[in-house]
Amino acid sequence: MKRRDRAKTPRVCRNSPLFEAAFFERLGKASYKAGLEVLELFETYALRDPRMAGVQHPTLPGLWLFETPSALKRLPRLVLVYSIEDDEGFVTLWNVYRLD
Repeated sequence: MKRRDRAKTPRVCRNSPLFEAAFFERLGKASYKAGLEVLELFETYALRDPRMAGVQHPTLPGLWLFETPSALKRLPRLVLVYSIEDDEGFVTLWNVYRLD
């Protein structure tokens, strides 16, 4: 297994099995493409600074919430639950739910 150069790639986004199951169950085929666009948007923010991408969960320490911007009408209103592992350089998605 090849290790990544943390100087070139400080963070990597990854999905947990729980997130993958929730993504397919809650978005379904109708919103699948739009859901992928939301994931790309989140990844863009999270790879720069995951703490600026969302807010800390109010009751669960270590978890963060990213909400789809309401100004983007073409995208479904979603909240992504994620964690930040600074030591390993991972941003892990744990759950997703719809706001509508």
